[in-house]
Amino acid sequence: MQAKKPKTDFWHRQAERLWHGYHRLMRTWPIWYYVLNRSSREVWRRHQPAIGAVAHALIARLERDGIAVVPLGELFEDPLLLSRLQAITRERQGSAALPDAVSPRPEGETEKDVEKRFMRYLWGGGGTYPVIDLEDPFIQFALDERTLGIIAAYLGSAPKLQGFSLQETRIVPAGSPSYLSQRWHRDPDDKKLVKAFLYLSDVLDEGAGPFMYVKYSHFGGRWRNLYPQRPPVGRYPPSGAVEAAVSGDDIRVCLGRAGTLIFCDTSGLHRGGYSTSSRRLMFVAGFVSAASRFQANYRRPPGLALAGLSPLARHALG
Repeated sequence: MQAKKPKTDFWHRQAERLWHGYHRLMRTWPIWYYVLNRSSREVWRRHQPAIGAVAHALIARLERDGIAVVPLGELFEDPLLLSRLQAITRERQGSAALPDAVSPRPEGETEKDVEKRFMRYLWGGGGTYPVIDLEDPFIQFALDERTLGIIAAYLGSAPKLQGFSLQETRIVPAGSPSYLSQRWHRDPDDKKLVKAFLYLSDVLDEGAGPFMYVKYSHFGGRWRNLYPQRPPVGRYPPSGAVEAAVSGDDIRVCLGRAGTLIFCDTSGLHRGGYSTSSRRLMFVAGFVSAASRFQANYRRPPGLALAGLSPLARHALG
């Protein structure tokens, strides 16, 4: 005779269904766009910056494919910007060289433990909450009107800065299992969201752990319903399932020199950081709409002066 499941399991399942149902309701287009993002749409309507032809072309590609790639120098005219960001990265790396990641995964080690071994966070990320510094060139890049203008045009509303990190992807032996961000997945943070990925080292082959994306897997794309989000969590499809379902022409492998800038809706299917021959240095800034209920992954210092920022930048930190 089969044992009855405890009543606590029943109520736990009911609570879980209600919780997921609530988040699905909040992600329906009328509520997400017209209600939850009403005030941020008004901010965007009133404060649209002049962003130029390059930015408009990026917006069009982002809306069509879910991803748009451009050399940093084509969007930002400052020829020294990349070298300044790379110098700061070297400072944050420090002089101590960490060993490459070790495989196989030891028994009892969690996926978060594994992440610490293949991903080194030089600033932010990994569960830390760095303090915003408006004088930091990385933060100035993230809050620049060209960056925010592209993201706002895609979202249809003024975005919020969700988080940022400076990452060093370490080398793993070829054939090692893929974990966490190395696997195909969808981020859970919002119905539509954008991350800006900036390569700070050359990523010229798949051994350098390039960012990869399934085009058209964003909102409105033909692959949107392939292993969709499960609000309020993302989705990790089974190994090999994405490659079996999607044409190779629809998988964008983002190779490029240092200074390659990627705008991407990471509610779509993406992965990266599986480095087998060279380490990858990358800055990531994530943006969501006002509808997102996820907490920002940084802290504002007391008395942070926002008066000198643009309206979009003030909204991004608000």
